[in-house]
Amino acid sequence: MQEYFKEEIRRVAAETGDKPRSLTFAVAADSHLDDWEQETIAHMRAVDEQVHYDFVVHLGDFMTGNLPRGWTARLLGERTRAYLNASGKGVFYPVQGNHDGYCEPTSEGTRCDMTVDEDWYKATDFTEKYRNVVREKNRPYYYADYSEQKLRLIFLCSFSYEWTPEGQYRKRYEMSGKQLVWLKKEALAVATDWTVMLFSHDGPLQLYDQERLEEEPWSGTNRQLFDTVLEAKAAGGFSIAGWFIGHWHGDLCQVVEGIPFILVGSQTYYVPQLWPMPDTGCYAPRELGDVTRDLWDSVAWDPASRRLHLTRFGAGQDRTVNY
Repeated sequence: MQEYFKEEIRRVAAETGDKPRSLTFAVAADSHLDDWEQETIAHMRAVDEQVHYDFVVHLGDFMTGNLPRGWTARLLGERTRAYLNASGKGVFYPVQGNHDGYCEPTSEGTRCDMTVDEDWYKATDFTEKYRNVVREKNRPYYYADYSEQKLRLIFLCSFSYEWTPEGQYRKRYEMSGKQLVWLKKEALAVATDWTVMLFSHDGPLQLYDQERLEEEPWSGTNRQLFDTVLEAKAAGGFSIAGWFIGHWHGDLCQVVEGIPFILVGSQTYYVPQLWPMPDTGCYAPRELGDVTRDLWDSVAWDPASRRLHLTRFGAGQDRTVNY
């Protein structure tokens, strides 16, 4: 291991450990079969040896979306299970991304799609073994309770799919109606003195993408999703400490209606970046030959002060989120 990574491990572990906290976790996003992903996992484990993460989260896009179904299913299972080694407790919560699927030929040409529910569940069925997890078989969404801390983690699938009358598979960039019902009636049914954290690959884009706000107002079920969360929060009286999102490959933190939306940059090294970030966000400068080759966050949750302390490993800046 390069010396600059050893120093970064010491720094991140010290800064995370110095924070008052009830729970500590690591969160990464958008690894896309990156050559350095195993290095990231090793860095997480090295920090974990000093701060003892309660769990690790990946916000989706383990894959690239352009491999055949058989190879995708095999590699997806390998990549999700690899993160079980990122902490001593071996607790890992995966989120499905829009590139975690396979390519297939259609009458219109080859198309990249998200994976079907059965394949995703098979690759992530280890979550069923966690006693604190509530998950229905073959569903890409679930939640986990930390009762002692009165905390619920909700893991959403930002996308859905349908079969056309011709039997073709079609991805939809919106949450399914069934998941919205589950979110309202079950996942967000928590007591007033509890705290919720949400994790999804993407979120209601119009909240923080000002360019799309004018040209694409509330597409699909985005408005329903946001309203469902707001209504449940108002009725239940619980707190939302943060909504963690990947997908954009850059960093952003914006509070909307009392909910902190926290975008996490990509673990994958991309230069140049693939699209412009919203004005309120940024891409961290990165180089292959130094510490900025890696990127993920070490998070300390301090419910007494109603804060999340995000210490960045590698490229980017530390952040403090108040809620």
